[in-house]
Amino acid sequence: MISAFQKKSQENLTEEGKSVLKKLVKSLREEAAKIGGDFSMSSLFEDLKEGLEEAIAYEKGYGAGRVKTYMILPVKEYSGKEIRDIRTKAGMTQSVFASYMGVSIKTVEAWEGGRTHPTGPVFRLLDILSKNEEMEYIVAK
Repeated sequence: MISAFQKKSQENLTEEGKSVLKKLVKSLREEAAKIGGDFSMSSLFEDLKEGLEEAIAYEKGYGAGRVKTYMILPVKEYSGKEIRDIRTKAGMTQSVFASYMGVSIKTVEAWEGGRTHPTGPVFRLLDILSKNEEMEYIVAK
């Protein structure tokens, strides 16, 4: 339990923190026992320990929080012909494609005919379809 933490880490925990940690460890031990695992040697415990130590250090003003940066590419806008080409390349009828996109068949017809244009989320799905040539598709019956 708490004794698995280094003495230094234990000193940084409040009584409430120790109580929460004990409950967490107990719960994890129970789950590990259900699947026949040895929690005391698991990497999960080490990961949790490291995460808790980082959180304590961060709260005390030491160290820095982890930052993950995502780059979101601009959405490409497709023409009616490109939409039709993507749909046929994926092997979908207008009906199946409409189901896949969550729109009506009339909407797909309007897109492909150039009378209306899809919005951002649809362009993102079209982008995924156009770039994943080997993707397996679930086809509605």
